[in-house]
Amino acid sequence: MQKTIAECGVGVSQCHLYFGKTDADNLEEYENKVAKSMEIADRMGIEWGVIHGIDYNNILGVPIDESVRLNVEFFKRLQERVKPKTLGLAFENIMNCDFANAEVLIAICEEASKYGKVGVCWDTGHANLSQGVDQGESIRKLGDWLKCLHIHDNDGRQDLHLPPYYGNLDWED
Repeated sequence: MQKTIAECGVGVSQCHLYFGKTDADNLEEYENKVAKSMEIADRMGIEWGVIHGIDYNNILGVPIDESVRLNVEFFKRLQERVKPKTLGLAFENIMNCDFANAEVLIAICEEASKYGKVGVCWDTGHANLSQGVDQGESIRKLGDWLKCLHIHDNDGRQDLHLPPYYGNLDWED
């Protein structure tokens, strides 16, 4: 794939790194799979790898500030392990968990930036599924931390990945 992409003269600015269900029993396996996908993305010269942070609040029952700290540690371990040359990690907003709002994502980025290239991927469909998230306000708050967007729509109940204007997301703001 890398050779074909290079032959076609196409640059790849972002990709999604490994993600899957995380629980207390598979955190090490999850980290190993994320690291492997980081290595591949970095070797391909991709600038941003979209990552799902670990929802320690729901998995371990820790407060959100502790979940932020544990995600910064997760980021730091990945940076030390992979030592990416070009790849930065963009934490994606995830519906109905610690990562649903911009403030938590910013808190992670502010601390994680001490250890490597970090930002946020804002997923419009995920935000539409999270109660009380104002997308326009959130995107403005993210400011320079915003590195990628996943643009899609849904009905506010399911992550349908519909084209814009085919669901109920407010696209005018």
